[in-house]
Amino acid sequence: MLYDVAFHAVFVINDHGIIQKVNKTSSTVFGWTEEEFIGSNISMIMTSDVGRQHDQYLANYLRTGVKKMIGTSREVIAQRKDKSTFPSVLGLSQIEDGSGLFCGFIRDISFEKAAHKHMEDIINASFDALFCINEKGLITQINDAASRVFGWTKEEFIGQNITMIMPEGHARKVSNWLSSIDIFVHNFQQPLTLSFLAWIAA
Repeated sequence: MLYDVAFHAVFVINDHGIIQKVNKTSSTVFGWTEEEFIGSNISMIMTSDVGRQHDQYLANYLRTGVKKMIGTSREVIAQRKDKSTFPSVLGLSQIEDGSGLFCGFIRDISFEKAAHKHMEDIINASFDALFCINEKGLITQINDAASRVFGWTKEEFIGQNITMIMPEGHARKVSNWLSSIDIFVHNFQQPLTLSFLAWIAA
C-alpha cells in the first residue's frame, strides 16, 4: 500500500476514531504492533487531554459538517506505548471515496524543537544583532541586540521580511535569492522546513 512507504506514522480511522489500518512506521514510532493498533481508538497515541479533543472534533464534524480540524494540521504531544511522549504535528483528512474513513499522520518534530532551542541559545548569547528567518525570509526569532540596534521591538520584527533592515538595492538581491530557495522547498519531494541565521555586527 502507498501509505506503507511513508516516512511518518499513518493511520486510517473510521468516524468513531477506531483504527482500521496503520503503516509500518506507526509501529516503529509508537511501539505497538499492527494487531494491537487495529480496533483501538486513535486516542491511544495521544495524551488523555488531546485524545478527548480529537474525539470531540470528529463528533462535531459529523454532526455539523464544520471542518475545524479536518484538512488541517496542528502541533500536539504524542504518546508511545511505554508512556513516553514527544512533540508532533498531527494532520487529519477525510478519504473522499464514500467510505466515511479518515486518514491521519503523525510527524515527530523532536529534532526540530531541539534545533530551535539550540538556535535560541546561540541567539540569546550574542552581543550582535541576530535574526532567525525561514525559507521565505520571514523573521521567526531575534535577540535583544537586534531590537537595540534597529529600534523595532521583537513583536514588530516577528513575521516581517528580513529585507526590512536592508537598503533597497541589497533587499532586492536578497529577495531574489530567497525566491530561489522557496521554489526549491516547494519542489522537494518530502516536507522540508529551512531556517537561516542572519548576523549583523554593529
